[in-house]
Amino acid sequence: MSVVTIWCVPAALYFVAFFALNPHLLGAFSTHYFFGGADGYQNIWNLWWVNQALTQLGTHPWFTIFLHYPAGSTLIGHTLNPFNGLLAIPLLPFLTLIQAYNAIVVFSFVTGGMTAFWLCRAMTGAYAGSLLGGAVFTFSSYHFMHADGHLQLTALEWLPLFLLCWIRFCEQPVKGRGLAAAAVLWLVALCDLYYFAYCVFAGAMFYLWTARARRDWWFLFRQPTLGATLAFLVPASLTSGALVAVLIYQHATDPLTGTHSPRDLSMDLLSPFVWGYYWRYRDAVQPLWFPLAKYVTEASVYLGLSVVALSIYAWRQRARVPIANLGFWMIVAAFFGVMSLGPNLRVGGFELRLGPGITMMGHDDVNLLVLPYAVLWLVFPPWRLAGVPVRMMIMVQLVVAIMAAGGIQALMTSTWRWRRPALALLLAWIVFDYLPIPARLTDPAMPPYVSALRDLPRGAVLDLASNGPLALYYQTAHEHPIGFGYISRTPTSVDAVDQALAGLILRGEWDRIAAEYHFTYVVKRDYAAEVMVRGLNQAPLPEIDASRLIYSADGVAIYRF
Repeated sequence: MSVVTIWCVPAALYFVAFFALNPHLLGAFSTHYFFGGADGYQNIWNLWWVNQALTQLGTHPWFTIFLHYPAGSTLIGHTLNPFNGLLAIPLLPFLTLIQAYNAIVVFSFVTGGMTAFWLCRAMTGAYAGSLLGGAVFTFSSYHFMHADGHLQLTALEWLPLFLLCWIRFCEQPVKGRGLAAAAVLWLVALCDLYYFAYCVFAGAMFYLWTARARRDWWFLFRQPTLGATLAFLVPASLTSGALVAVLIYQHATDPLTGTHSPRDLSMDLLSPFVWGYYWRYRDAVQPLWFPLAKYVTEASVYLGLSVVALSIYAWRQRARVPIANLGFWMIVAAFFGVMSLGPNLRVGGFELRLGPGITMMGHDDVNLLVLPYAVLWLVFPPWRLAGVPVRMMIMVQLVVAIMAAGGIQALMTSTWRWRRPALALLLAWIVFDYLPIPARLTDPAMPPYVSALRDLPRGAVLDLASNGPLALYYQTAHEHPIGFGYISRTPTSVDAVDQALAGLILRGEWDRIAAEYHFTYVVKRDYAAEVMVRGLNQAPLPEIDASRLIYSADGVAIYRF
């Protein structure tokens, strides 16, 4: 097929569909950020920091002294998503930070659809069906859910491409395909380490699947394919492998705090089959989805009953319209679906239990009726850094996208006289199932004290007037280093320094703080904001000598030391 049909048509289709589903975003492209959750501010900072580190400071972005000043902190465990930051660098000379952020969101939806389309077409051979498969993947409830604030998880576009490259490599191991698979795996790791882990799991499964079919468990490590295998292993080890090794070493030597509870963020067994928080008509079915999760905004993983039905039809028609590696895809769906359930099984909002709860490994009331996720958590300590099992459903979403592509092909080529009306009704059902709520927008406005900070001479800031996410966002404007810092996972040593600083603040030892921590400015109200530090959130703040006051408005004061 031509470049137009493989690249241009899918890209144009998904671009138009994205704005058709959210037409209000067109007029807000330059005026508002395309997110609504607090973590969106963190991702704005991520874009700003990667650009700042690489183009202004000439350093790598995985360590910063602009947060947790003066010692700084590693960002190796933080959801930094450097790929999006790299994508922003050529955009920022021509676009505002608002436009660059929004362009990256649109890019992820369009490219996610395209790469899923390529994978679906490779597995089914169907063009029209694969266009639908790409849409099922990129316009899923999961994708819109994370676009509401998790830019790193919105960047799911390289997942399908890695699996396609890896499958092609295992089918025909040559050096070019090995290099391509390693390069795309690096892109996955630069977006999100959850997705990197999912790719490793799925890649290992396909290797075993292929080895079983070949009756050779070492087929990639024999001549003449060993050179091709090294073409994958060496660059993969030096890029994504090195990144993960540094993360594991960091956690072993200076444990990272701030991981989520897998029990709180597991999937209810019914969630894939019940419309969720991000569905257009969610209010009408709130009694169905609201009881299923503690955090409903992380649990909107509805696959679509229409797509599930289409997938079942594709399975029943597999002899007539085959899907390549169908058994493998069923294993992927089963594995990731079960793992999404987390350490214990929840059905209809209730956790099934076995016997009394026990205390184990620092956790109270542990349910002995465990699932495979709990076993992996127990035997593989690095996995404890994950903590959000429900996110593994993205792999199930990819499988149903492939099955949907095959199902559409089967329906289009059937001899059933009613196939065209049935196809039209089915497509309407899918659209109805996948209609998202109108995407939330965030006003980029900043309070006047941020402008005042921006105009002050260089110096570190102890900002106690802004909550954790907003402090990061405001830093993109005033560009002063700040104390504390809302990052995803904080090293234990950094947390200890934060606690020591919090103690000095509560005791009002401002001169000592300025001398020992080298802060030039303190920004405060009568009470501390939610600065994301234990014991300090919303605590009353002692007075500072009025002679140091240089700004006061709207209940916020800035002091110079």
